[in-house]
Amino acid sequence: MKTLGSCFCGTVEFSISGEIPEPLDCYCTNCSKLHGAAFATHTVVRTENFEWLKGFESVKSFESSKDNFRHFCGKCGSQLIVFNHNYPGITVVVYAALDSKNVPSVTAKLFTSRKPSWLNDKAVQYDESVTEEEWDRYVEKWHLS
Repeated sequence: MKTLGSCFCGTVEFSISGEIPEPLDCYCTNCSKLHGAAFATHTVVRTENFEWLKGFESVKSFESSKDNFRHFCGKCGSQLIVFNHNYPGITVVVYAALDSKNVPSVTAKLFTSRKPSWLNDKAVQYDESVTEEEWDRYVEKWHLS
């Protein structure tokens, strides 16, 4: 079984062979800031099961914390993986970069003490985007009209 993944612009593609382990949501400051979101969802795979398929020359990386190197598309900025040289046998994969939605659900959340107060799990939820009328109401609430 192979699971495919890619960046937003499609420049970079990768595959993971074997089963995808259950992911974790991480609310640590690094994940939150680097993803521009309340949390990041990751899974860990064996490095030998991870393969770059296309666009590796466009992959950039930087050390976000001691020995943690985050790899992202140099064109669109999509985060793809995290690699720590102290754990050479594992690769942390950014879950949102996976193209398949037939993957395990989140089973744990880390650093929940750092969960932002503005994150409201009881907010109104939409299956897709809001309607044009609903969007107009939000714009009005935000005093942008």
